[in-house]
Amino acid sequence: MSQKPVVVFLSTFPPRQCGIATYTKNLITALESRYGISLEAKVIAMTRKQGMHYRFEKKVIGRIAHFHREEYARMANRLNQLAHVKLVHIQHEYGIFGGTHGEYVLDFVRALKKPIVITFHTVLPKPDEG
Repeated sequence: MSQKPVVVFLSTFPPRQCGIATYTKNLITALESRYGISLEAKVIAMTRKQGMHYRFEKKVIGRIAHFHREEYARMANRLNQLAHVKLVHIQHEYGIFGGTHGEYVLDFVRALKKPIVITFHTVLPKPDEG
């Protein structure tokens, strides 16, 4: 990683075909176009299945397999060790994260010691307790 401050996005990412992947790619492009001289963006890519090997671009510095709960906290702890990572931006959409209601992402949030921003792409009008 460079000496610039780094913002890490936890999201799906191309070549995975997903609207959130496209959104994240476009957001990073715009962010670096505007502020690239002073910061860098990287990605932790969510993958659907173990063994699914996308050919990601170099922006992707890690992956979390959707249903592997232990990977969430492990990745957060890895980011905690990277001094240049100053912010983690989670792209939240139902179905991206593992668990009955996507709750595995909470293991990531609990373990992470960096500031977090979350974009909720869907807010349920009548959520159940879960």
